[in-house]
Parts: sequence; C-alpha cells; structure tokens
Amino acid sequence: MTQVQKHSDLEEYLDSVYTTSHSTSTVSNYKVGITKFQKFLREKYDLNEIELVSKVKAEELDIYKIFRDWIVALDKAGYKPKSLRVCVPAVKGYLRYLGIKIYTEDFRTLVKMPRIILVREEGLTKDMVIRVLRNAPAKLQTVILVAIASGMRLGEIVQLKISDIDFESNPTRIRVRGETSKGRENRETFLTSEATKSLKDYLKRFFGWKEGENNEHLKDKPIFGRISLVKASRKACRTLRLWSSRFMSIKSITMMPPKSRKRSWRAISGAARSRNRR
Repeated sequence: MTQVQKHSDLEEYLDSVYTTSHSTSTVSNYKVGITKFQKFLREKYDLNEIELVSKVKAEELDIYKIFRDWIVALDKAGYKPKSLRVCVPAVKGYLRYLGIKIYTEDFRTLVKMPRIILVREEGLTKDMVIRVLRNAPAKLQTVILVAIASGMRLGEIVQLKISDIDFESNPTRIRVRGETSKGRENRETFLTSEATKSLKDYLKRFFGWKEGENNEHLKDKPIFGRISLVKASRKACRTLRLWSSRFMSIKSITMMPPKSRKRSWRAISGAARSRNRR
C-alpha cells in the first residue's frame, strides 16, 4: 500500500473522530498518539501500520504484546500516565478502523497501564482571588467570576451568548448548549449575585446592553471571544506570576468536597465585594 493510501486511511479515521467529538483538540491529540505509535513500529519492528495489520491477521504478531512493548517504551521515555491514557485509545481506535480486532476484556487483562497518581488540588483562598482580580483586565475579571460561580469550562465560556443567560431567574441561570459542551449535552448552571453584577456591568460597558429591555439585537452575540480572551489572560500572566498555577484550578472548585467548595465560594464573594468598594 502506498504512502498516499496510508495517509488517506489516517485522515478518514481522524475525520470520523471529529464527527463523533466535534473537537479539533481531540483530533490533534489522537494524531499525536498515532504518530508516536508509527515511529515505534518503524524503530522496533521495521513495519508500518498496514504491514502490521497483515501480520496480526496472519497471526505472525500478537497485537497485545506490541501494545505492551509500546507502553513500556513510552513510560521509559518519561511520558506521563495521563498522556498514555490519550495515546493508547487513539491507536486502538485506529487499528480497529484498519481491521484489527482488539477485545476490551483481553486488552484490560493483557496490557497494563501505569497508574495515575491523584493529587488533590488546593482550593483558592481569598487572597489569591483578590490578587488575580486586581491584576486582570475588566473582561478577564468577569470571566473569572463567571467560571468560579458556574463551574463552566473555558471552551464553554468563550462560546457563551447573551441569549444563553436568563437574568430574570434568581439566581441567574445559564444554559450551556450541547454543541459547546464537552459531553455534547445541554445543561444548566447558575451564577452568584457577585458574578451576575460583574457580568451585567460588563455587558453594559462593552455591548450597550440595557437591563429590563429586550436587547433582541444582541441575543446571538458571543459575549467573550476566544482570541481576545487569550490575549487578556497573557497580559494578566505577565503581571501576576501565580496565574499559571492558580487560575486553572478555578475549574476544579465544583469538584471539591462541600466544605472546601464553600470556603472557595466565600473567598469569591469577599473578593468581589472588596473590588466593588474600590
């Protein structure tokens, strides 16, 4: 089989991955994993994936042994267990697409994956939140408060539209559309009064949004743009060194035990009140 045909098989498989996930990030991660496997096959077995399929079907090679060898090689090369959890399913899916039968139960029994060490993340303190808010531009301040209050992912926030927000509800309700969510399902989440006030102020300032009116012409406008949000976060990062290690833990607040979650939400409320006084 020619290189063009192999490339076509891979592209068709990645297209099917995108059809299922609608995530360019997932497709990119799968492609990286498959590329690593292709390199391993060339160096260890002097094969490409098409030749591997023929040899496995002819029972000349054991696909489970090949996976074991590959995982060991990646582990020795210093790849983290979380990276392997992305690479391995990508390759399994690709080889199945090419016609190799890989049974889930057999794979679990015969192929062992390195164990992921779970580290409990520390909740945000009031001081951390205040420092982030002080050094963030207005747009990013609103994003931070919305993220903490709602538990939304960054990818969901940047696709949020004004029509997704129900300010008439108490507390303010946000409809997360299935096409923007990781799970591809609609869901609802809510904002605290502090986050609601910040969001209203932001909409009035940047969109001319008027409280109590229809605002029909704004309903389909995205509130936060991905590119401008990235630029704003980089600007804040230059000012606040804690950004990379602390801000990304915002998304984990809703996964904390109830007591830790309450402490984090109280920190947000206090920070917002302190900012409003100034």
